[in-house]
Amino acid sequence: MTEAKLEFHPRYAPICIGIVGHLDVHREDEGQAAKAMATLFDAIVAQFPSTPVRMLSPLAVGADRIAARAFIRAKEDLAARHPDRARRWELVVPMPLPRDLFVADFPDAIDEFEHLLAQASHAFSLPARPGSRIEELSRHGVARDLQYQDASRYVATHCDILVAIWDGLDPKKIGGTCDTIRLRLDAHVASERMHFSPLAEASRPVLHVRVRRVRVGDAPAAEPHLLGAVSKSVPDVVRQAIDLRRIDQFNAMVDRLPRPAFEKAIDWSMPAKLREDVLASDLGPSRRDCRRDCLELFATADAIATRLGPRWEKLTKAVYALGIASVSILPFAVEGFGLPWSAIAYFLGLAIAATIVLWMKRASVADDHLESRALAEMLRIQLAWLFSGMQDPDNERNPCVEDTVELQKPVTVILLGQQQREMGWIAPVLTNLVIVRWPKHDRIPEQLAMKVVLEWIQVQMEYCRDKARKAKRLVHLVERITLPLVVLGLGFAMGAALLAFMGVGHTTLRHVCVALSAALPVAAIVMENYVDRLGGGDHARMYERLAEIYNSAGSLLSKRDLPAETRERVITETGREALAEASMWLFLRRIRPVKVAI
Repeated sequence: MTEAKLEFHPRYAPICIGIVGHLDVHREDEGQAAKAMATLFDAIVAQFPSTPVRMLSPLAVGADRIAARAFIRAKEDLAARHPDRARRWELVVPMPLPRDLFVADFPDAIDEFEHLLAQASHAFSLPARPGSRIEELSRHGVARDLQYQDASRYVATHCDILVAIWDGLDPKKIGGTCDTIRLRLDAHVASERMHFSPLAEASRPVLHVRVRRVRVGDAPAAEPHLLGAVSKSVPDVVRQAIDLRRIDQFNAMVDRLPRPAFEKAIDWSMPAKLREDVLASDLGPSRRDCRRDCLELFATADAIATRLGPRWEKLTKAVYALGIASVSILPFAVEGFGLPWSAIAYFLGLAIAATIVLWMKRASVADDHLESRALAEMLRIQLAWLFSGMQDPDNERNPCVEDTVELQKPVTVILLGQQQREMGWIAPVLTNLVIVRWPKHDRIPEQLAMKVVLEWIQVQMEYCRDKARKAKRLVHLVERITLPLVVLGLGFAMGAALLAFMGVGHTTLRHVCVALSAALPVAAIVMENYVDRLGGGDHARMYERLAEIYNSAGSLLSKRDLPAETRERVITETGREALAEASMWLFLRRIRPVKVAI
């Protein structure tokens, strides 16, 4: 493999639409359901113009195919106006059973299935549950129903908006439409394949498209809380979804990202030779390398944060510099020294600083920088996990089913389960990123996997040490400046008192001493506030601690006789520590930028 074959492109964060519904939608209601789907796609295109759509549909007969056909039509309509945007739309097909067993459930509609499947960008069969055998899955029964339930749960936990083409009744069927809606709304339902926690309290909107069924039994109506929690209108369900506008703002920044900045982030993330060894050039039209996806999104977020970071820091420094200048000039104006220019300079500095602060808040400069950096740091940790060859302990593969896939939850699920609401739009982007892993393809030699992990640890250690040095240098610099300023302020106060005692003849000099005695300590306080707002001391301690953790992990993993169990534990614990510190960094920075009252 040569480096020329490894082409990387900036990755956009999609809005994921999941579909669940009846297999026997009444033919007279199919048009109504298709119209509701078209209205939803039109609303997303209009309100989130930079964001692609990913449709999750297993392509069973009925609701799945109604939604898939509507998605394809919407994509074709968009392609006529914006072909570049339409190319990023994806149809993902998570089949509940191996393909030959799945199509046996609708033998009269296989041709349509093949036609729709050919237009999917990603398709896979969900792994069989541990203990289930092919013989059990090939006939109708509990094992087969549980596979359908897993497919519904996969869709429900990987989408931003779930569309339920549903009659509003509950036949109490395992893996049925109502069962899936209940899972979506009541996140406390136990499942090893869930990606959110009941503690997250995040909004999980469901759009209810009411239809009739061909076969209607004596099924009771659904629970009142289910009917009350689902939405009947597209505007309501879009409004309930978590931070879709923030996702679109991120994608708008991707549109403006220069190609050299992205390529620089790719090169920085991993040496070229290492990328050649661990990444495949092509997996075919219906398979994707989740490691490549993660690497591309990391490089995208890192490049955006790297571009926005200096601008945010310069503007923040400008605000504090103007604040120091303004409070330093104010005592001169109060003392009547240099009027009217001292008063004019004070009000002008205050006005400019306030204008910058308001513009930064309106343009979300701080949020764009901090959240892009947080996403990049989470993805950096995810990358190490994916390349390390570690498996998710909650998703054991069934050895009875060959060439299956692994439902790969991001390693950040540890964080997502507790802080999904706090992370906002970052949480669904991370959750929806890694669709599946292909064990046969993703398996890389242990020695090479260890090389990737050690490279990651070494880069992280050097990065943390460098950031710790810079943070400590800033703290020490401010400490060396602020103490002399306070001492000088006291000295000028004593001088002003002495001049007042001496009497007339020194009025101008006394005004200057009084002004400086007030201005210098206030300037020192503003500088201390600046360091505190940036979290200089906190970040120095955090980065030093992380550097020590990475150093210990690198030393342990470098040992040739390290048992495999210990190796996995070291990698897992290193990831946990990195996630905990990364989330703390995010929350520290979120509450600090540019909140000084001038």
